[in-house]
Amino acid sequence: MNAPPLMVVQSYSLPEFKKLLETGATRDGRDMYAQGSIMGIVAREQLSHLTDDEITAVHEFLQKGWTIERAALEEAKIATFPPPTFLKQ
Repeated sequence: MNAPPLMVVQSYSLPEFKKLLETGATRDGRDMYAQGSIMGIVAREQLSHLTDDEITAVHEFLQKGWTIERAALEEAKIATFPPPTFLKQ
Protein backbone atom coordinates (compact mmCIF):
# COMPACT_ATOMS: atom_id res chain seq x y z
CA MET A 1 0.00 0.00 0.00
CA ASN A 2 1.11 3.52 -0.68
CA ALA A 3 0.57 4.67 2.90
CA PRO A 4 2.94 6.01 5.55
CA PRO A 5 3.44 4.09 8.79
CA LEU A 6 1.20 5.38 11.56
CA MET A 7 4.25 6.03 13.73
CA VAL A 8 4.84 9.20 11.69
CA VAL A 9 1.86 10.76 13.50
CA GLN A 10 3.91 10.94 16.68
CA SER A 11 5.88 13.77 15.08
CA TYR A 12 2.69 15.73 14.24
CA SER A 13 1.17 18.34 16.53
CA LEU A 14 -2.62 18.22 16.87
CA PRO A 15 -3.12 21.17 14.44
CA GLU A 16 -0.80 19.50 11.89
CA PHE A 17 -2.65 16.20 12.27
CA LYS A 18 -6.02 17.93 11.87
CA LYS A 19 -4.80 19.54 8.63
CA LEU A 20 -3.56 16.16 7.40
CA LEU A 21 -6.92 14.48 8.03
CA GLU A 22 -8.93 17.33 6.55
CA THR A 23 -6.89 17.94 3.39
CA GLY A 24 -4.51 15.05 2.80
CA ALA A 25 -1.58 17.49 2.94
CA THR A 26 1.43 16.82 5.14
CA ARG A 27 2.82 19.45 7.47
CA ASP A 28 5.52 20.27 4.91
CA GLY A 29 2.81 20.92 2.30
CA ARG A 30 3.08 17.71 0.26
CA ASP A 31 -0.37 17.03 -1.21
CA MET A 32 -0.78 13.28 -0.86
CA TYR A 33 -4.24 13.46 -2.46
CA ALA A 34 -2.81 14.96 -5.65
CA GLN A 35 -0.08 12.29 -5.61
CA GLY A 36 -2.68 9.52 -5.51
CA SER A 37 -1.57 8.31 -2.08
CA ILE A 38 -4.11 6.13 -0.28
CA MET A 39 -3.64 8.33 2.81
CA GLY A 40 -4.45 11.49 0.85
CA ILE A 41 -7.52 9.93 -0.74
CA VAL A 42 -8.87 8.50 2.53
CA ALA A 43 -8.13 11.75 4.36
CA ARG A 44 -9.90 13.99 1.89
CA GLU A 45 -12.81 11.67 1.11
CA GLN A 46 -13.45 10.00 4.48
CA LEU A 47 -11.49 11.38 7.44
CA SER A 48 -12.29 15.01 6.65
CA HIS A 49 -15.76 14.34 8.08
CA LEU A 50 -14.47 13.58 11.60
CA THR A 51 -15.36 16.04 14.34
CA ASP A 52 -12.69 17.94 16.23
CA ASP A 53 -13.25 15.66 19.23
CA GLU A 54 -12.83 12.55 17.08
CA ILE A 55 -9.63 13.89 15.54
CA THR A 56 -8.30 14.70 19.00
CA ALA A 57 -9.10 11.18 20.22
CA VAL A 58 -7.39 9.53 17.23
CA HIS A 59 -4.35 11.80 17.63
CA GLU A 60 -4.10 11.02 21.34
CA PHE A 61 -4.34 7.27 20.70
CA LEU A 62 -1.65 7.40 18.02
CA GLN A 63 0.56 9.54 20.24
CA LYS A 64 0.30 7.32 23.32
CA GLY A 65 -1.19 3.96 22.39
CA TRP A 66 0.43 3.22 19.04
CA THR A 67 3.81 1.63 19.66
CA ILE A 68 6.23 -0.18 17.38
CA GLU A 69 5.13 -3.44 19.02
CA ARG A 70 1.44 -2.67 18.47
CA ALA A 71 2.14 -1.71 14.86
CA ALA A 72 3.95 -5.01 14.24
CA LEU A 73 1.03 -6.99 15.68
CA GLU A 74 -1.51 -5.14 13.55
CA GLU A 75 0.63 -5.39 10.40
CA ALA A 76 0.88 -9.17 10.91
CA LYS A 77 -2.92 -9.39 10.84
CA ILE A 78 -3.03 -7.84 7.37
CA ALA A 79 -1.24 -10.84 5.89
CA THR A 80 -4.13 -13.04 7.04
CA PHE A 81 -6.83 -11.00 5.30
CA PRO A 82 -8.29 -12.35 2.07
CA PRO A 83 -7.42 -10.30 -1.02
CA PRO A 84 -9.81 -7.48 -1.91
CA THR A 85 -12.62 -8.59 -4.20
CA PHE A 86 -11.34 -6.41 -7.04
CA LEU A 87 -8.13 -8.48 -7.05
CA LYS A 88 -9.89 -11.82 -7.21
CA GLN A 89 -10.10 -13.46 -10.59
